[in-house]
Amino acid sequence: MAADPRTRRDERGETLIEVLLSIALVTIVFLTAIGAMYTTSTVSDAQRKSARTDTLLRSAAEKLQSPDTAYVARAACSGGSTYVVPPSISENGYLLSISSVTFWTGASSSPTASATTAFTTTCPATAAADPGLQLVTLKVIDPNGASSTLPVIKRRP
Repeated sequence: MAADPRTRRDERGETLIEVLLSIALVTIVFLTAIGAMYTTSTVSDAQRKSARTDTLLRSAAEKLQSPDTAYVARAACSGGSTYVVPPSISENGYLLSISSVTFWTGASSSPTASATTAFTTTCPATAAADPGLQLVTLKVIDPNGASSTLPVIKRRP
């Protein structure tokens, strides 16, 4: 009696090529999922650092503009004092500083119109000559070395 060819075909099992293709497909799907999780984690970390940088800048700006923070005439000028970043705002790995202080020239009727024409880095000769309006630029450097700045207007009361 001869065996039925259909029965033999049904009992054969998987070939080596079919097994290798399925392993390759599962590997590709697995690696894609791992890559997506890594990308999500990286982007999430960058977004968290960006949000923290923004929070530090805004907290420092609010503190600087607060009436509790005294106006410093001739801030950052030779022989003068400068604004101090409160230690309560700083955080490990982030460097918060005042990168520049410029003085209003009175050249524009609106001190916020253009920082290049309305403000100058030239220090007033005396505290009495200080115009009473400064553009203080805050700067934060995050743990990865990326920096962000925020200009803040400080007025004499």
